[in-house]
Amino acid sequence: MAERTRHAALALLPALAAVPLGTASALAAEAACRITYAEFEPAVPHVDLAACPGRPQRQGEFCRAQILGQQITIYRFETGPDDTACLADAEMMTIRDFLARHGVTAAAR
Repeated sequence: MAERTRHAALALLPALAAVPLGTASALAAEAACRITYAEFEPAVPHVDLAACPGRPQRQGEFCRAQILGQQITIYRFETGPDDTACLADAEMMTIRDFLARHGVTAAAR
């Protein structure tokens, strides 16, 4: 099972790489939905976040985090009018930078 998940995650890498880091919501909304949450969820090891760090809570928006070594990637999804959640942007940083920017409480929510 772990090997199949790893292969599925590797298959998503080209699409994940095509998502610009830190893109604005308006630009993301104009782009086609490259990755849906339904595709992301089983393929990318992650944890669910109660809120997107450093952002006010927005209707239809949610975030997931992936930690690999000393790096953390925050994936932000937006739910469109058709209720499809699409990857809007992703931000990668060191865990140290994440904690400096958002504090320990953001990581513990």
